[in-house]
Amino acid sequence: MRRVVGLLLVMTVTVAVVGSALAARSPAKVRKAIIAAALAQKSVHWTGRYVTTYAANVKAGSGTERITVPYCYPGAPRGSVRLRLVHDTEYVKGNVCGLVYALKLSQPQAKTYVGRWISVPRRGNGRFPWLASGMTLGSVVREITNWPAYLKLHLSTQTSHGTRRLVLLGTCTGQSGAWELRARASRKPLPVGFSTGLPTYGSETHFSRWNKPVHVPVPASSTPIATVRAS
Repeated sequence: MRRVVGLLLVMTVTVAVVGSALAARSPAKVRKAIIAAALAQKSVHWTGRYVTTYAANVKAGSGTERITVPYCYPGAPRGSVRLRLVHDTEYVKGNVCGLVYALKLSQPQAKTYVGRWISVPRRGNGRFPWLASGMTLGSVVREITNWPAYLKLHLSTQTSHGTRRLVLLGTCTGQSGAWELRARASRKPLPVGFSTGLPTYGSETHFSRWNKPVHVPVPASSTPIATVRAS
């Protein structure tokens, strides 16, 4: 996931699950339990940081997101962009830096469409997969639990802030990076946090508000991305 996952060769995954019952299972079965619990939910709120910061509310087939970009080009203020995914169309609105970052527009194009919704349909738009990544519940779950087959998994336990958790560790010889997923210690082992990266540099994502209603309206008006690029 462009917002949740960094480019790493080694991952560490930390999960909170149902006491000793899940603790006795294999790492592969623990991973399956987390995936099943998360995919059975209706929605989730997540926030993330990987240089750029993100905040999203997503459900099965749609979601909303706000992205803050610290740098786009020399002299530009930090970028801000809002996204809505609904009916297989991504709607994008932001300032100049935000539009340059999200849609790869030229600065003149971005200045023309500041504060206006731009529609990017799924079909025929190479930018759509990047925009839609992390904006549905399924895409979030897949990308924090779909680990490379070459990793060797180890399962242990830990306690954080008084909460008992399982630690599912995936390692690759010679690498120092890590992925870490934290989940509830309940009958529904839902993720509450996810981090990736090297000890001194990486990303951090938090999950909350599982099953809270998510409303994603279609903007009252928008300009097709093809029109924007032709301007």
